[in-house]
Amino acid sequence: MGKGTALGVLGLLIGAGGLGFGIYIFLTFGAQIADLEGDGGIECDSGRILETQKVESTVNDDIWDFDTTITQMKNMNISITTHGESYLAMRFFAYLYLYIKDESAGVSLLGRCDFNISIYFNDKSVSVASITHHHEQSPVSYDNFEVTYTKPIYLEYITASLYAGTYNIKVMWVCIYNSFENAQLATNNVAPSTLIVQEIAHCQLFAPIGF
Repeated sequence: MGKGTALGVLGLLIGAGGLGFGIYIFLTFGAQIADLEGDGGIECDSGRILETQKVESTVNDDIWDFDTTITQMKNMNISITTHGESYLAMRFFAYLYLYIKDESAGVSLLGRCDFNISIYFNDKSVSVASITHHHEQSPVSYDNFEVTYTKPIYLEYITASLYAGTYNIKVMWVCIYNSFENAQLATNNVAPSTLIVQEIAHCQLFAPIGF
């Protein structure tokens, strides 16, 4: 066999090897793409909103300074069943009324109250806002005073990637401190309290390939 013939055979073998490698890559990626494609193209695109659930409520609800056990805000709960390879984004917003009232004589507007509002995800607090109001002592005393404040609240939380399953989201609130005679936190029956939960796709287009 001449030198030219030997080089020709070697080149053919290398070419065949390269062709086999190319076919392997094509078939492997082709199978993965076929798994991800639907009638309208790729289905598994991260960031796509898969489902949205929303509740709005103008139902009157309130807690007082003596409500030191955490309770659910009326109508503020969502149960959502996910598809897997996704995460949840949840948001809550509301305008709450804070009432402070004291019927004592000679009140000097001295006191403080603290309320916590939380998003609970599967019975665990994941996002918390506090409403704190403090009156410094005034040189002027009042008999039977009452004041009202509007308190905007916004909460949000984004989970890690979740398995398929059913998840529960709710809004909870509680009074954690009060030194006024009466303090009340109430929902607004004009502007609705709103809880929104969205399932968002989160997946890899291509699995790692070993060579």
